[in-house]
Amino acid sequence: MSYRDSVTVQVKGLEITFVRILSVFTSIDLSENGFWGPIPAEIGMLKSLKGLNLSHNGFTRNIPPSIGDLCSLEWLDLSANMLDGQRSRHAATAIAYCPKAHGGHGDVLLWWIAASIGYGPGLLLGISMGYIFLKTGRPTWLARFLYRMDAKVMKMSRRKAGSSQR
Repeated sequence: MSYRDSVTVQVKGLEITFVRILSVFTSIDLSENGFWGPIPAEIGMLKSLKGLNLSHNGFTRNIPPSIGDLCSLEWLDLSANMLDGQRSRHAATAIAYCPKAHGGHGDVLLWWIAASIGYGPGLLLGISMGYIFLKTGRPTWLARFLYRMDAKVMKMSRRKAGSSQR
């Protein structure tokens, strides 16, 4: 089992210090606690946080930008609060990209990941199908369809060329 950090927690007036915290305990549920006002910016200092539930409270204003520092965050629930809309969405987007985790290149890395997920399998499938099609000449329905489409395209391009000369 791995342990990380230490924390002092106050429960019912009693202060308890946990010297070693199991790394699996990395989510906080503070829902329905009657909290109100802005979300504290200090929440961004909880670097190992994987989940955060602040729903059903009275939080107002915007999501603090420091939440974008939580690069380990996997889920965040801020529902049923009174947060400002537009800026809150931008902060949530910052969590998804988390550029600080990739040396400031989070959006570029995300783009390359998305491109490779789509491009790689598509290219492989296209090359494989092309090889099979050319090697066997089958399926014949596909060959007929492609020849007809080619003929239609050629016919249309000839018509355009003929009408543009007039």
